[in-house]
Formats: sequence, C-alpha cells, structure tokens
Amino acid sequence: MPWPPSIQSGDWIWIQPGLAPQSGDVVLLPDPLDPQQTILRRVLGVGGKNLDIDRNGSIRLSGKRVRQKSMGDTDEFRVIQENIWRTKLKLSIEWRILHSKNTLTHTAIDSFQIPENHLFLMADHRDHAVDSRWWGTVPESNIEGVLRLRIGPSDTWRNWIEWY
Repeated sequence: MPWPPSIQSGDWIWIQPGLAPQSGDVVLLPDPLDPQQTILRRVLGVGGKNLDIDRNGSIRLSGKRVRQKSMGDTDEFRVIQENIWRTKLKLSIEWRILHSKNTLTHTAIDSFQIPENHLFLMADHRDHAVDSRWWGTVPESNIEGVLRLRIGPSDTWRNWIEWY
C-alpha cells in the first residue's frame, strides 16, 4: 500500500532540537500515553489560537480554514493535501494526510482556545492514530525537536528528499 503521509516507515529524518514549533511543523515528543516511547505528530494549532473541527474533518484555526484538497485514492484511503498559511513568515505550508474511505464522520471538536505554551497535535494518518483529539493539548516543553529534513523513497505524493 502506498503511504502518502509525509513521513513513512524507513525514512531518514533530521530533528532539530530547541526550535519553537509552528502550525504545520512535525514534532518529536514522548508519547503522552506511554512516555517510554517517542512519536511524531503534526502541529495544527499553537497557544492562543482557537481550534474547531467539524464532523466532515474540516479544521479552522482562529476562524481561518485549513485548506483541504483531494489528491486521489489508494485502495483503502483518501489522500488529502492540507495547506496552512504562516502569517509571520508569509509562506504556505502543505502536507498530505490519509482518511479511511469507510469513515463517514470524524471526531468533531467544538471551538476552544489552545492554552498558551501548548500545542494541538494531529497525526497525518488521521483515522488510525491517537493524537490531541484524544489526549488533549501538549505543553511546548514536551517537544524534543522539530523535523527539518526527510529522505526516503519517492512516490506519487512526495519527492525523495524534502526540507521542512
């Protein structure tokens, strides 16, 4: 099965410690459910932002929609490209996620404000991973580093090397 999310098993990655995570970044952190393990998750929202997720999977950050565009299907999944603007840097960040074809509704989250110095994290494999939708926001101090480079096989949805 092709794996459209940005990071795949077997990829070589470079994590830079000490950076302040921003929306769209992939971060390394101890698993909130098993701190002996580390996981990678994508930052959707940072402290002070309002977050809202509706039943069709649409995400809004402080009233601005995270753009979603269908990129095609695999046998089991819909591939979606998400895109967010970083206003401080005036650049657009995009990544790919998976949704199961048989998922009719998603976990809805009514609008709430992400606490200062906390992050709301989501997995790129949205229907088969645990993230802030289950364990809540995560203190920024838990973040061990921010992904800056990925090297791995290319496919329909990604290049063999990507700088983040």
